[in-house]
Amino acid sequence: GNTSGKIYQIRIDNSANPSTTAYVKLANSTNAAPATTAPNWVFPVRGGQAMTYIMDTGIAYTAGLSIWCTSYPSTGSQGALGNAISISLLAT
Repeated sequence: GNTSGKIYQIRIDNSANPSTTAYVKLANSTNAAPATTAPNWVFPVRGGQAMTYIMDTGIAYTAGLSIWCTSYPSTGSQGALGNAISISLLAT
C-alpha cells in the first residue's frame, strides 16, 4: 500500500512448509528491496504452523507498506520457502 495507517492484526499461515520457519517482514516504505531494506517489523512463524499477531492499539506506518517473506531472519536474506504462505492483514 502507499498510504498511511495502522496495522492491528496479521495472520500468517505457514502450514505448507512443515520444517521451515517463515519470516514475514514489513517495511514502512512503498519501494522496499527485500535483499537490502531493513524491515521495521519481522513476524516469525514456525514450520507447519499458523500464527496471529495482534497489536492492541495498532502499529503506525506513514509511507505505505512493503511485505516480503524469507526463510532467514537477517536483512540481506533472500531464502525462499518451499511452498507459498498465506498472509491476512487487518489495517486502517
